[in-house]
Amino acid sequence: MIGKTKEDIISNFGKNYVESDNILYYTINRTWFTKGMTLSIKFDQYDRVKSVSTMKNNYTLIWHSVFDR
Repeated sequence: MIGKTKEDIISNFGKNYVESDNILYYTINRTWFTKGMTLSIKFDQYDRVKSVSTMKNNYTLIWHSVFDR
């Protein structure tokens, strides 16, 4: 994924993301009752993937991602 463009990532993962500070956040396996994972994809100044990381969601993160839009 490193070096891919933002458009490449969106075309592969879809438009169901949250964007903040040139980072796209995709939540994977999220339901109202399970935790799931968030994939964060950070881009450089040329909109190419700089780094990729994952984190486990807790209920607080799910609450904020759903209700703070």
